[in-house]
Amino acid sequence: MAESTGVLIRPPELARNSALPWVQMATGLLLTAVADAQIAARIHDATPDDAVLIWLAVAQGLCGLALAATALLHRRVLRTAHVRLTEAGLINRQVRDRLVPWTRIADIETIPRGGAWRVCLTLHSGRRMTLVAPLTRKSSPDPHFAAHRDTIIVWWRHLS
Repeated sequence: MAESTGVLIRPPELARNSALPWVQMATGLLLTAVADAQIAARIHDATPDDAVLIWLAVAQGLCGLALAATALLHRRVLRTAHVRLTEAGLINRQVRDRLVPWTRIADIETIPRGGAWRVCLTLHSGRRMTLVAPLTRKSSPDPHFAAHRDTIIVWWRHLS
């Protein structure tokens, strides 16, 4: 489904280079390291009462690893997220490409979401889809947001 033609719209650089995945990764690795230390200390001087604490530390370590893995996925999504406009439709790329044919789009609007203004599609089925790009944050506005939004609307009106 990946098409190389059309218009490519990416989130602003600030959104793609977010520090959040790195904070998630560090927190996950710290949780895992603390759990490893707790397990090592409890196993060294284990008493029958320590079994529950050892299992709790194992669970903490697994949660830390899960958080670190989630951070890797989050980082990948931030770096590869985009919207591509093609003759066939609009491709919204988050974890995977999702093609929305132009004829299925009923309305395109700008909505506030998560401290940013985003473009949202309303499909004829009534389902709403928020696009990964364009977006503009209230704290650091993207000067190209309006032009990108208008480009999507022009393509939709022309091809639907």
